[in-house]
Amino acid sequence: MITDRLKRILIIEDELIIREMTAELLEDEGYDVKTAADGKNGLYLAESFQPDLILLDLGLPDIDGAMVAKRLKKNNKTKHILIMVLSARNDDLDVVTGLESYADEYLTKPYKDKMLTARLKAVLRRNEPKEKIEQLEVGGIVLDALTFTVATPEGNIILSKTEFEILYVFAKNPNRVYSRGKIISFSRGEGYPVTDRAVDMHIARLRKKLGKRGCLIETVRGIGYRLTQN
Repeated sequence: MITDRLKRILIIEDELIIREMTAELLEDEGYDVKTAADGKNGLYLAESFQPDLILLDLGLPDIDGAMVAKRLKKNNKTKHILIMVLSARNDDLDVVTGLESYADEYLTKPYKDKMLTARLKAVLRRNEPKEKIEQLEVGGIVLDALTFTVATPEGNIILSKTEFEILYVFAKNPNRVYSRGKIISFSRGEGYPVTDRAVDMHIARLRKKLGKRGCLIETVRGIGYRLTQN
């Protein structure tokens, strides 16, 4: 069994020049690359090619890129594949929408080659083994880092990957106050393209999903947020 195969990248991009230039760039970087010009072919190649990561444009001609990402993550054959969204849409809400549509990273066009390759490598590293406490419990909330599940006495809670990572950061250090920048830095890595307003939106959704225990996430005025143990 060969374990050191080239990392596979699938580019789903309808603009021919961008698609070909990106493919050439990544092949020069040592990746095994395939391309698709629309969502339908992209979904087919995702199953047959089994890439490690998909570069996905949001503005596809047949299926919206956000819907493609959702289908990929709901399919047992492709749900493990990392997704990096490439889009000309740079509005804060579009960034959040892209990420909440099951994407792992977001990069706006136009982008520099070095920025793309650096961010791509960073995303791929997320799938490498990390030291992580398998289970954390705080305030009646139990987080399982192996299965990305959250349980409370009221029942299980389904969180997005971003929401889980943020809650995990809080649970590792209860009562510690985190700035918005630190929350994203510790949970998603340096240079993650999310603004303070976007972080507030993630926190609001997290509180809502936690129900009665949402009040454990406290706002520290002028600084950020913390998770209390009470």
